[in-house]
Amino acid sequence: MSTESVSSSVSGAFSSAASESLARRAQATVQDPVFQKMKTQFTADFDFTQPNAMKLQNLIQKLRKWVKILEAKTKVLPKSFLIEEKCRFLSNFSLKTAEVELPGEFLLPKHTHYHVRIARFMPRVEIVQKHNTSARRLYIRGHNGKIYPYLVVNDSGLGDARREERVLQLLRMLNHYLGKQKETSRRFLHFTVPRVVSVSPQMRLVEDNPSSISLLDIYRTECANRGVEYDAPVARYYERLAAVQARGSQASHQVLRDILREVQTTMVPRGLVREWAARTFAAPTDYWTFRKMMTLQLALAAFAEYVLHLTRLSPDMLYVHHDSGLLNVAYFKFDVDDATGTTAPPTTDPPTTTTATTIAPPPSTITAPLSTTTAPLTTTTAPPTTTTAPPTTTTVSPTTTTTAYRHTSHL
Repeated sequence: MSTESVSSSVSGAFSSAASESLARRAQATVQDPVFQKMKTQFTADFDFTQPNAMKLQNLIQKLRKWVKILEAKTKVLPKSFLIEEKCRFLSNFSLKTAEVELPGEFLLPKHTHYHVRIARFMPRVEIVQKHNTSARRLYIRGHNGKIYPYLVVNDSGLGDARREERVLQLLRMLNHYLGKQKETSRRFLHFTVPRVVSVSPQMRLVEDNPSSISLLDIYRTECANRGVEYDAPVARYYERLAAVQARGSQASHQVLRDILREVQTTMVPRGLVREWAARTFAAPTDYWTFRKMMTLQLALAAFAEYVLHLTRLSPDMLYVHHDSGLLNVAYFKFDVDDATGTTAPPTTDPPTTTTATTIAPPPSTITAPLSTTTAPLTTTTAPPTTTTAPPTTTTVSPTTTTTAYRHTSHL
């Protein structure tokens, strides 16, 4: 059976598979008695007809309560399942069924002979909390023998997903020129760009690294080790702010600085990331290599944010790779005004690298010189080469490439 017949026979049946899967999940949730009880409690807590229900401090306390309830419910849910329980087609898929490239293979400028095709889907699917959602981690074995993890992310609530994909494609183009320049290539300056492929309007596949962790997760882990609730600094901030406003005065910059110093002294120290890195990478060589690579990656991301008018970086957007020290940014978009369609003007101050400075080496731990990471980059002003690779003539039917991807909606 040819690839065209395979794709045409199943593309119509599974064109709305993602919507049907979401509808089945919603129906099962509505019929759950535990969900009905929680819905009643949630409605009672957020009854805005009650006096003082609209006060900010009361809302924050209620939100903190429900975040803890939902997190406790999430921890007891299953962490994995077998792929054959949800979709037997993916369980039986192989190179004999159809020759389908890995998701995002055509996003990279390389010859078609080096494209990796899907050999089969691994039997175990993991449920992980990443990218501010509950995603399914799917493992795909390529015909070269390597395992490629991908996240199946429900994209129904992300209207700006296409904008993010355009930024990622721009960063891939910049990586091509960064690799051509001697000084940037010598310093291993390049953007870590994951592959992101849209399967349907409600779902997309995101290349994942199981060893990656966001700065927000690092913060939560360190707070748990210290016995401090991760949202306690936010509550302390609003308590101090309410006390200042109760006296009839406004919160000045000095008051805000005092609140920050109090949080750093009593709750979260300034060297939180440094302590985590020193404990994670006990060997001095590993620590120094990780610190150097993460500093380069963070500086490059901050530079791109400032120059390209991208959205501001936040801890939940930055994902650090344990195995390499690389850093990728999720949900990087152009900071465009929806009303005028123009980019927002950049701030007068250049982006700071506060997080990088918190990874300074602990005393008597790192002795290797770090001057190589601060070499000036002024020698990279040579004009980029105009050599362009000839376009490949190999054409692939869109339905053929996305046939296997559409079945991931059953996960």
